[in-house]
Amino acid sequence: MTQYSLSFFPRLRLNVISNGDLEMHTHPWDFTSLVLYGGYKETTPEGSKTYKAGSINRFKWYQFHSLKLLKNKCVTILFTSKPRVKSIQFMVKGEIVDEFPYYLSKCKTTAQKRQLIKAYKEVR
Repeated sequence: MTQYSLSFFPRLRLNVISNGDLEMHTHPWDFTSLVLYGGYKETTPEGSKTYKAGSINRFKWYQFHSLKLLKNKCVTILFTSKPRVKSIQFMVKGEIVDEFPYYLSKCKTTAQKRQLIKAYKEVR
């Protein structure tokens, strides 16, 4: 999944999502999402729901969810709360994995791992 975000204010962002799905994950903040274009099927441990253009989705920071796009691209506006935690978590094979180890496990080369480590050091 490829995701681009453009922040207009500290807690308002335009979100463009393309190229597939993202594994079950959390967010560092509560959010309300308004779908502007496309849509997605959201799956949580409790079930699934579809959101299309014009739909509003409210979500808490501690909830896990995954997305499957209905088209090849989805555009949303996110209204977020202040961050509640520093990083997101992923659910992988029933286990909770923190953000850094998850992304590190996705690196295919040593160069990618070095680049990720450098990026994390710069933002932390």
